Amino acid sequence: GGGAADRFQYYQLQVVQENSDALNWFRRFTTDSYVPMGAAETGLLAEQAALVGAIVLPQTVDVTQPFTLAYRHLNTTERFTIDIQLTGLALQLAQGEDVLSAAEIESILRAENSWLNQLIQDPSWGVTPWSDVAALLLILASAMTAFLRKSEQLRWITLTITVAYLGFFDGGFISVSHIVNTIKLGPAFLASGLPLLLFAAFTIVTTLLWGRIFCSSLCPFGAVQDFITRFGPKLWRRQVSQSVHDKAIYIKYLILVLIIGTAALAPQVSIFQYFEPFGTLFFVNGTLILWVILIAILAACFIVPRFYCRYACPLGAALGVVSLVSPLRIKRVPQCDVCIVCERACPTGAIRGEKIDFKECVRCDICEIKLIEQKGSCRHSMEHIIAS
Repeated sequence: GGGAADRFQYYQLQVVQENSDALNWFRRFTTDSYVPMGAAETGLLAEQAALVGAIVLPQTVDVTQPFTLAYRHLNTTERFTIDIQLTGLALQLAQGEDVLSAAEIESILRAENSWLNQLIQDPSWGVTPWSDVAALLLILASAMTAFLRKSEQLRWITLTITVAYLGFFDGGFISVSHIVNTIKLGPAFLASGLPLLLFAAFTIVTTLLWGRIFCSSLCPFGAVQDFITRFGPKLWRRQVSQSVHDKAIYIKYLILVLIIGTAALAPQVSIFQYFEPFGTLFFVNGTLILWVILIAILAACFIVPRFYCRYACPLGAALGVVSLVSPLRIKRVPQCDVCIVCERACPTGAIRGEKIDFKECVRCDICEIKLIEQKGSCRHSMEHIIAS
């Protein structure tokens, strides 16, 4: 019990072995005889003992034979005994045999010290916010289900949740600030929280495989732009000339280079907030100039669908570069070289005839849904093509 444990006296330990003279009382504390190891609060002994310690057996004890550990409480005649018979690994260790080779020991130590083991045993973020993790996983699952099933309705539901939860409520969205902090603090920054680690891993993997799925369904600012396009006055929209568009799309890549260069060469300087209005909108926090930038961007989105994604988003630029290696791309059909229905409907202007500028594509499913509805082959009438 706890009271008895508090009064534990090491010198009341006794080792007894029949048919030998191995009778030994530990009369004083030394590191050669008894080593205290603290309270048994966790592990296999948590409910069976109050204290844990280690003793060094006398040389006269034959470890191949049974022996008994005895303990008597101070000022009492009560005696507790434990009969012990060492076998297997315990016996090998007691006899000083080499149980593992040097290579095996080194391998075990490497595994114990690996980043994955440390991440599991002692995560850098401390206590895991499981409710946040569960909410994020549901949103990610919803986005992937909508994408894989080409469900327009589910995508709009996901966009609504993305704006409400990831944007205004939780604020756990991915932004270019994460790229900046990763450059300044190293990759360990992404492991500062399990939700961030999962979100970053999901974004990287899906972009490598399919392209910018994050931009289409999981970016709250991208979702805001889609809502503006869907519910904003269509009379306000203007078509950007192809020549201007082809040049303007590279502005965001220049912004990305500027932000990354500043983070690498002058870590104490922060400029990304002037090019990414996420924090100003969703945290409702910013200087006057940041609010002016935000309002200007939102106003531009009423005129040009996904204006910010097209021309100014540094995170979209980074994901666009990654998506260049994506193997699972949108399939085109022969009629795409004459039909411009999808080209006109593309929110980022990534389609030109039968070709798609994949780094600019946000995998919004609009063109794919149109193809699916036509059962894999474009059957739009020429009147429809001309009217569009």
